[in-house]
Amino acid sequence: MNGSSWGGSEELWYQAALNTARRGIETAVCCFNGTGKESRVNELKEAGCKLFMLPGKEITKGQLLIGKIKLNKAVAAVPFEEYDKVIVSQGGWKDVTSGPFKKLYARLKEYVLIYHNYNVNEKFSLKKFSSLKKWADNALKNLGDTPKIFEALENSYSLIIPNQEKLFNPLTFEVPETITSYPEAVEGKYILSVFAALDVERKAQDILIKALSAANWQHRNWELRLYGEGKDRALLQKLIVEQQMQTKILLPGNAVNYKEAINQSHLVLQVTNIDAMPITVMDSLAMAKPLIVSNVGDMPSWIQENTNGWVTKTVSVEAIRQTLELAWEQRNNWSDMGKQSFDIFQRNFPANPVDHFLKQTGIIN
Repeated sequence: MNGSSWGGSEELWYQAALNTARRGIETAVCCFNGTGKESRVNELKEAGCKLFMLPGKEITKGQLLIGKIKLNKAVAAVPFEEYDKVIVSQGGWKDVTSGPFKKLYARLKEYVLIYHNYNVNEKFSLKKFSSLKKWADNALKNLGDTPKIFEALENSYSLIIPNQEKLFNPLTFEVPETITSYPEAVEGKYILSVFAALDVERKAQDILIKALSAANWQHRNWELRLYGEGKDRALLQKLIVEQQMQTKILLPGNAVNYKEAINQSHLVLQVTNIDAMPITVMDSLAMAKPLIVSNVGDMPSWIQENTNGWVTKTVSVEAIRQTLELAWEQRNNWSDMGKQSFDIFQRNFPANPVDHFLKQTGIIN
């Protein structure tokens, strides 16, 4: 992923590479360079991984033609042919159809292609369609965060993906063995949290702000924390000021301690336009939190209405407002609903998602 330094999709390849290297399996990592991932790259190196760093967005997006040439040369120099198996992890769903990656499959002995997102409204050229079809058809397996990725590709683009399976991204922290204690509402204030890039096209924070700016929410005792960074920070800050919600809606940036930020939350929201299976939802289930999510990707399969949260049918001000109202009426039950989240997570999530993934890809038995 080159759009931002790190995200949920990175955890899978990062943790899998550490695992295989520590098993003594010769492992290499090829990823985009850039700020924000230095500590993880150093950890991979210390574990014995060989590193092939591609020019990051500062070069590929900042230097245009020269950046494109540098990226092409860097990809060409990676000795993919020397490796028995390659895992190609897309931060999105058609990343491999761009630039020096569109024909890279021809250099790989055996590979697994991973899809972490989908967008049925995005324009998809015939050239990109042809490239993705070749990638998918030649893959040992096609793994997606949710079966809806493959359903969407078939329904919207008539692209049938063979050998498809669902994958589970590992959590970003060690899975709690017991239910995490639910926090008290200090002075009766409830903390609502969103963990997502500040990108309104995908994450719809603007619509949530408008929904919570209704008159009946003004006098209620709550605080919304929109954790994250991104291109729409200024836009969202301006909207908060326009709605006169500065004391109730905050933009604290990326959480300094992500796990603790979830722990402090009474209700986690992931009401987004574009998502497959956000790692934040899984992390919040593991931390015994009730959630409000949108009817997107695999999220509705993990949230049982009025049991461990709510699913808003559409991402609109009115629909979100109605869902928030249902949730607020049951705020005294949020703690018990969080326990249900933990139970659902424990029943349906692999005990060791990295080993599960390595078995899916045939790297271990």
